[in-house]
Amino acid sequence: MSFFRKPTDESSSDESDEDRITSPEHSGEDSEDDSLNVDNDSTSEGEEELDSNPIQMHDEEISDDIFHPSINTISNTIRKSTRLSISNRLHSINSDSLFVQSTAATLGLPIIANERCGSWYVPPPQKAGSCYFKSTDGHFGCWSFSLRRLNLGILELIGVSGGCIIVDSTRRGKSIPDALSKTVPIWCAVMNSVLFPNGSGEGVKVELPDNAVSASEKAQISKLMYVFTKQLQELQLDTQKLIGQLRKPMKPVWITRDTDVAGVEYTGGDFNPVYLLSASRYLQEELQPRDSGTLGRNFVYIQGAGDDHEGWARGLLPVTYWKNRERLLQTPEAELPEVIDEIVKSEENSNNDTTNSLVGLSILSKVDGKLALCDLVTYKALERAQTVPVAGAIVCYESGVILEGNMEANESWCPEYRTCIPSNKVGSKQLRAKLGDIVLWASRLLASDSLRPLIIACQTGNNVSVGITLALICQLFDVHGKLHKILSICCIQSTHDLWDNTERNV
Repeated sequence: MSFFRKPTDESSSDESDEDRITSPEHSGEDSEDDSLNVDNDSTSEGEEELDSNPIQMHDEEISDDIFHPSINTISNTIRKSTRLSISNRLHSINSDSLFVQSTAATLGLPIIANERCGSWYVPPPQKAGSCYFKSTDGHFGCWSFSLRRLNLGILELIGVSGGCIIVDSTRRGKSIPDALSKTVPIWCAVMNSVLFPNGSGEGVKVELPDNAVSASEKAQISKLMYVFTKQLQELQLDTQKLIGQLRKPMKPVWITRDTDVAGVEYTGGDFNPVYLLSASRYLQEELQPRDSGTLGRNFVYIQGAGDDHEGWARGLLPVTYWKNRERLLQTPEAELPEVIDEIVKSEENSNNDTTNSLVGLSILSKVDGKLALCDLVTYKALERAQTVPVAGAIVCYESGVILEGNMEANESWCPEYRTCIPSNKVGSKQLRAKLGDIVLWASRLLASDSLRPLIIACQTGNNVSVGITLALICQLFDVHGKLHKILSICCIQSTHDLWDNTERNV
């Protein structure tokens, strides 16, 4: 058997790479089969001839696929692009959001969106809060309790309301996202163990859905719970304050589109129910029949349509979608890209209108006005006017060719630290790598004890700049908002330790 077989027409699939789900167990089986093939000494002469020049063979296959695509390949490409169109996504999101709203009305509890996907399914007036539980912390073999995403901000909301509904979704391949089936339940169990220890000595018990997590996986996760609890205890949080906010332990309860919501309500008085709602329908077939959408428009349903919107939404954000929902759902598919571009541009212009005032500049009074945030348009307006005295600026661009690092004052108004950090997952990694240098530069600038603020600017003024500002506050200011004795700082921690400490403090 050759290792460089050309795929046949029959092997082509409508399923995209992002939709293809491979379990770790299955990956292990494939690896084992490959190793058996490699070790097999009974290779035929024909196979030896094919394998003798694998690079040439591989190049020929790539050339055939690119320049001589089969009819099936062309058909599948067209079919995938049609199925995953923006119109189908928006109509699918609208369908799922109706289920979310209906469930919330039945349970009578506040809705918390698990960012970023969850916000697409929750109307802003009904969104009581946000949380950030990553699916990767629940992936098989990668189970984790994140010390960088403690989500302490939702504990008080859960305690006051007697529970909550956390909304998320997942693409084809499973009915419940790993964030809801494992990450949040692990979080609930660890928080319960630290804040409400039972003293029975039975260890930390984690509740997981039987229909999504096997007994073997549950056993492996249970073995890690003591370690997770120990890690949280080592942070030395103000547990008495958190106990007062939460009041009772949490109990995860799962809801899917197949759940009888009226019969799932938890009525016990000893726990705060945390309903984990998977908004999308579970697709068991690759292609779905067309559904009837708003105003009778037909669409092909997409499971988890709101996931990874950077790849399909053309700059449209959940809050912008909800502002223009009716118009977007009524727009024909061919006109939709142009309409979205118009909406995004209009939203940017309205947010960045600084002609008559500089309302985009937010000076933080809690740190004696030494830090200020704004978007890039506001910063450029300030630079042109040069009417507001500033100590310096950390300017974060989304893209483009810039000279990164320290730019001393000359004709550019004030000392600048320029860097390029996109507002996506890649950007978060770049921020961690650059954070140490940014904080060190800011510490030297603020050491003069100037009354003028240091500006931190990014594309929107509420993304990368917020992360940098939090790092500066945690590292350079005390609990009273006063600047530390920066001149005594000889060095800065490694970037990874700095980032971890910053997020833990937050």
